[in-house]
Amino acid sequence: MKKLKGFQEARNEPPLLELTEFNDKRDIVKKLFGLPDRFRRDLEEVCHLRDKIAHAASYSSTNADLQAFLRRLGLARTWTNKLQARLTSPEGNEPARELQ
Repeated sequence: MKKLKGFQEARNEPPLLELTEFNDKRDIVKKLFGLPDRFRRDLEEVCHLRDKIAHAASYSSTNADLQAFLRRLGLARTWTNKLQARLTSPEGNEPARELQ
């Protein structure tokens, strides 16, 4: 709401979706597509990856860190591919078994 108030004071009201954080968007997508709890857990890992990259943190200083980075990157790719397939499927927004 703080973001919205700042935009309103500047007389600029972007779409509400632009005011949401990554985790908010994750929860919206989960609900819209009826995705399993695994989606939420995996996207928490992807968010961790995003934060490390966005804040220029060292994300591969050890072999274990590099393995965690690559695992999270794989999760991001997996869900991106699944959601893309879902959006282009003839079934549209119907819950898809392959995403479970």
